[in-house]
Amino acid sequence: MEYIEYGNHEGFRRISVALDPETFRALRELTKKRGQTISQVVRSSIMMAYQSELEDTPSLKELAIYAELLHGGDHVIIDIELWDAMLNEIEKYGSDEFWKLTEEEGYRHGIYFRSIELTDLREILKYTEYKNWFKLKISSGCYTLVLPTPHSKNFIKAFLRGLFRALDISVDIVEAPRTLLLVEKKRK
Repeated sequence: MEYIEYGNHEGFRRISVALDPETFRALRELTKKRGQTISQVVRSSIMMAYQSELEDTPSLKELAIYAELLHGGDHVIIDIELWDAMLNEIEKYGSDEFWKLTEEEGYRHGIYFRSIELTDLREILKYTEYKNWFKLKISSGCYTLVLPTPHSKNFIKAFLRGLFRALDISVDIVEAPRTLLLVEKKRK
C-alpha cells in the first residue's frame, strides 16, 4: 500500500496522500465548486472510482457514449413497457414498408460505422448495445443478444440486416426462444 495511516478517529482513518500541483489545483476547484471539504471530495471520488471499476455500474467511457447518443437529439429515452407495446402493435398491424425502413436505417448506421472505422463484428455489437435494445453475451465467436422484450426481435433483426449489409459482414441471425437472438459470422 502506498499510503501512511495516521490513526483512527470516530470510524475514519487518516491517511497522507501526495498530489502533484495540477491534481491539487483540481482538488481545490472541486472543493470550492461543491462546497465540500477536501476529505468529502476525496471520499466521494474514491467511491465513484470503486463503483465504476469494481461494481456493475457504467464506466466513465460508457457514460460518455450515452451522453453522446442523447446530446445531439438523435436518440430518445423510452419506457420499456411503451417500447414493448409499440413493437407489439407494429408486429400486428405494421406494413412491409416499416420493416424496409428499419433495415434502411440499419444500413445508414452501417455507413456511419464504416466512416468511423468501426467494422469489427464484436465492437459493432458492443457499441449497438448502448442503445439498450439488448444485452450482449459473447461466447467463442457466437454473440447472444438478450432482448428486453420478445416483441423487439423482428425490429432488431431488420436493423441488423441493414447494418451488416452496409458493412459487408456476412452473419447468421438465428432466433432462439423468447428473448434471444444469436449472431454468428458466416464461415467463408
